[in-house]
Amino acid sequence: VAIKAGTSLIQDKSAITTVLCGYEAELCSSIELLEKDGNVNEVIPLYTCPGLIADDQSFEDSQAGIFNCKESIVKALNASFTGEDRKLSAIVLDKSAPKVMGKILGQILFRIFRGQKGAPEGIFSDRLLMLASVEEESEGWRRKLLNMVREKIIVADPIFGSRVFFNSSDSSIELHVTSSGDELFFEHLVEMVSTVERENDLSLEIRNILGGYWRPEPRSIMQQWEASKYMSPEDYDRMSSLEQWKSQKPLGYQTVFQLEHARRFNVNDNVKGSYDEGESWLQARVIEVDYAKDLYTVLYVDGDTEELSGSNLIPFSGNEPLSSITAAQIDNALTETLSEMESETMDNADVYRVENIGDGHITMALWSGGTVVVVWDGRTHVDINLFTYDESVDTADEFISHFKQSHGTLTTALRDEQPRGTGRVVNFLKDVSSTAVPRWA
Repeated sequence: VAIKAGTSLIQDKSAITTVLCGYEAELCSSIELLEKDGNVNEVIPLYTCPGLIADDQSFEDSQAGIFNCKESIVKALNASFTGEDRKLSAIVLDKSAPKVMGKILGQILFRIFRGQKGAPEGIFSDRLLMLASVEEESEGWRRKLLNMVREKIIVADPIFGSRVFFNSSDSSIELHVTSSGDELFFEHLVEMVSTVERENDLSLEIRNILGGYWRPEPRSIMQQWEASKYMSPEDYDRMSSLEQWKSQKPLGYQTVFQLEHARRFNVNDNVKGSYDEGESWLQARVIEVDYAKDLYTVLYVDGDTEELSGSNLIPFSGNEPLSSITAAQIDNALTETLSEMESETMDNADVYRVENIGDGHITMALWSGGTVVVVWDGRTHVDINLFTYDESVDTADEFISHFKQSHGTLTTALRDEQPRGTGRVVNFLKDVSSTAVPRWA
């Protein structure tokens, strides 16, 4: 039902479509489905190459077979699209297609849209549609493939990706759609959902719709690989940049840290892991840990392994029981940090506290050599804004090391460093202290 509904998004009349299938001896139901579609004029099957291991999870095990398969598909596409009026309008991933064929298809699409030597040329319609259904988490590679097409291959608008769930009383099927060139994609998608719900006992949910890089007109920007000439710094007027460079007066050094409550799991812990940033969760077991990098290698119930950060894991029992962070702990961590710093002026800092700000807490410290502001959101996040007149990475490193040791359960999620001063300062003192003219001037 999902694939059949998705074919209504094909906008070309008398369209030519291709179907990625399993082995030729296997049932590839999408072929018959498309042949009965009134908008489809021709269906070209791409069968899994003979001798290729269907459940192969890595290229290393069968490099030669994968290479030969890829080349045979390229030859088949070149032979199928020989005339100017023959354009491919849609690609459908049949349920029988194995993961290894999806990887091969992704590489071929990359070659085609980058215009690499030997790749088929001009075979795609201006409006290309890709469809894949996902019924089990082991089929998640289909979702990743279509996402990759939108994010790394056809990156500029109009390009859309959408997840539509077909929900019945006892099951749920996800239809993943990637559509390129259809400027009325939103309208067509809503029309498809309305039609399916009207004609079937199903409830459809459009989970999300994602776009590409915006451009006001189809050819108003050029991709890097399309450029015929590359510009050098000498091609631009650099006088204003040189004036700004000379006007800079760095006076201080600012470091902003974002800290998160550490999620700690041990080897053999039963967890739920999310490979898609919290959209879905799979049962898994921790098999390897790297606490320093907050990374965990997990083994999913379907046999796949993956390296995830602590933020993408929760205990198998349900929601994660985070240890509490209190305002007193934050105050104590800052006080201990200031006292342990090598700088004597820091030990004499004046500390101020601002309470009753929502659920959170602010603590500030001022000394002759700088300031620090610590903001706790009342839950699991801490921001630290450290400013020193002395431009020293070592001081910032020492500060954050002491602070995390004093609290014990915080990890660094982000760190930003920038100069502070006058004259539209963007460079550190060590970069502009020399009187020499910069190389680009």
